[in-house]
Amino acid sequence: MFNWTASADSSIDSYYLYINRVSQSGGTTRVYGKTISADETNVISSSLYTGENYIAYLIAQKGYNSSEPIEISFLVPKKPNKPDILSIVDSPNETQVNIVTWTANCDYETNYYLHRKIEGVDTDYQEIAVLDAGTTSYRDSVEQGILYRYMLKSSNGVILSNEDYSNTFLTPMIIEDKFSWKPFIKPLGVDRI
Repeated sequence: MFNWTASADSSIDSYYLYINRVSQSGGTTRVYGKTISADETNVISSSLYTGENYIAYLIAQKGYNSSEPIEISFLVPKKPNKPDILSIVDSPNETQVNIVTWTANCDYETNYYLHRKIEGVDTDYQEIAVLDAGTTSYRDSVEQGILYRYMLKSSNGVILSNEDYSNTFLTPMIIEDKFSWKPFIKPLGVDRI
């Protein structure tokens, strides 16, 4: 998506945006061109490929006159791979803590977005943490006796990993033992107690 600030000149009729892909040899090929109404200040282009260099030009048009183009060079970053959640375990030394672990599948992520929902209660996931690249686990405080489902997405700072999140992972249900059951042993030779 390209955004710009509208011109203060109210007599502007339209804008023209064109985008050239830059080859490794330095040559350019036009991949996008569109006339945009003067009241629009953004456009989305699906004709750009990740990992490619581009130059965008924006021109204000008034009648038959055009402004000098504003030129912006940019790289469309590669889309990071989605991470795989490996496990969710209870912390052995603490109650009410799940430890979520995953594998980083990409060299160019900058962040992970961890989401959680209560199984059977929540319909939507809630973001619970934004974590730095290189992180492979998260300690989550939870309530005992509740099933939680987690999912994870990676980002390169501009683009999120593929349309899908990671695999989802359901926690095991931990139920706190609130009773200490002790068997009652009836002494020999006693019929009633």
